[in-house]
Amino acid sequence: MRVTYRALSHCLWLWMAFASLSVSAMKLETNSGSNPVTQAWVAAHLPEGAELQYPDLVEAIYTHTRLHPIWEDERVRLSLEQQINVIALADISPWFEDRAKLLSQLQQAQRWRHFDVMATDTLLTFLRYRQDVALQGKGWLFGAGVQQIKLPPNAIEIESMMEAWKGNYFLSWIEGKKPFGDAYAQMLDGILTLQALEARDLPVFEYSGVLRPGDMIPNPEPLIVLLETMGDLSPELATLLRGQPGGIEYNPILVEAVKRFQGRHGLAQDGAVGPKTRIWLNKPASEKVRLMALNMERLRLWSPQRNNQLVVNIPGYSLTWWSNDEVQFESRVIVGRPSRRTPLLSSHLNTVVFNPSWNVPESITQKDIIPKIKRDTNYLANNNMEILASWRSSEVIAVESIDWETMNPERFPYRLRQSPGNHNALGRYKFNMPSTDAIYLHDTPAKGLFHRSERALSSGCIRVEQSHNLATILMDRAGVRPDKVADYRKSVETKFVSVRRTVPVETIYQTAWVDDETGTLQFRPDIYKYDQRQRWPFDQEVLAALGI
Repeated sequence: MRVTYRALSHCLWLWMAFASLSVSAMKLETNSGSNPVTQAWVAAHLPEGAELQYPDLVEAIYTHTRLHPIWEDERVRLSLEQQINVIALADISPWFEDRAKLLSQLQQAQRWRHFDVMATDTLLTFLRYRQDVALQGKGWLFGAGVQQIKLPPNAIEIESMMEAWKGNYFLSWIEGKKPFGDAYAQMLDGILTLQALEARDLPVFEYSGVLRPGDMIPNPEPLIVLLETMGDLSPELATLLRGQPGGIEYNPILVEAVKRFQGRHGLAQDGAVGPKTRIWLNKPASEKVRLMALNMERLRLWSPQRNNQLVVNIPGYSLTWWSNDEVQFESRVIVGRPSRRTPLLSSHLNTVVFNPSWNVPESITQKDIIPKIKRDTNYLANNNMEILASWRSSEVIAVESIDWETMNPERFPYRLRQSPGNHNALGRYKFNMPSTDAIYLHDTPAKGLFHRSERALSSGCIRVEQSHNLATILMDRAGVRPDKVADYRKSVETKFVSVRRTVPVETIYQTAWVDDETGTLQFRPDIYKYDQRQRWPFDQEVLAALGI
């Protein structure tokens, strides 16, 4: 592993950090320079070849504690290690990987003073990581990896740390550095389950072509072992299947187990074992550990609020309305295709539009519509679209007045608008929310697309399958009478209705989690390739989608 520890000398930031600390909370002896006794003590307990990230700050802390150990409580050590190990397992930082290994080695060797010094330095680095992840996490956790952490944690964090240690609530303080809610702990248990599988020599399931119900499986043992190991096939049924000599038929018992496996991995639950299902069946447990850890760190980016909030998980193709930490409403959604990603954003839903017209975005006009018009000049009429003079004018321009053969799509000076109705691309409902990317939720006339397992199909906006029910709930909350809502739905006239109390909306990107109800590990395809290691600079489309 590449070592990237960095020793920092006395400099202005140290004096500024310490100067701002509460005297009553701690009195770090810095004004007179390093304490020779502390300096010698820290140096004597540095593991061979190791360097401190913040040597001056570590020395000041132990001067304050009068060389008393900070990490005597095993529970406190475990809490720190868990959070550091997750960062290391996520494969986003060689520094944290090296430090996690070192802390483990020192514990196993029971070199407690050495561990104490390195754990303190590690905690300081972790505090800075937490501070920076809010601003840089959309790069760090979506392909770029953690850049070298140089600055120290802020003075408030250091003061809080020392107060917690002195006040005997160090454990609860460190536990509070984990993302809020149950998801982190559930996913940590999931990692432990997966790590137990890493030690096993699991087989690889090979099969030529697509395995369909009724086909013969010449060597069923690998499939049986994998499904049993992953919890999709009970041990009793696995034993029953093994009791049959030679090859066996791909029977209903195995088919149902495969369907359960497919459901947990965001695949079409058809029971057929094709290339995509085989990839997930044969994916090493170590890779699933990485994905779970990476998504655990992404929890630090999302809002901890689970009261009156709409959350869209892009790779999960799902929309969830949380109220008082409970799910009030769920719907399948369609999100942006890889070439036009739905961005990560936080906004709020403020208006329901009944029977919206669709002002076609310039990007769609240029890339999609005009090429179709060039092939068929009746395209606009067939799709109930009209040409308007500009984005500020509603003057209608005749289709035949434009020379489509010579028209450059990127210089198209007009606006396209589709009239309201069942044919409209937005369907019967549009849910407005402020966004610099002009992203919103909406209905769609193409209901059949929601039955697909892969639903990255839109141009960036989010199509909601249960848009009718979502509008009903919002109107009820807004105090709009049911008869009024019925009138809005019967009409083809566009109607804007305020929801009065805006609803926070957050789009997130989670490709791994643990199901609250079943406790099963869930994985989803990485539709935008954010789980893969990438390099800076990201292209502009990725930067925009990540909100960087």
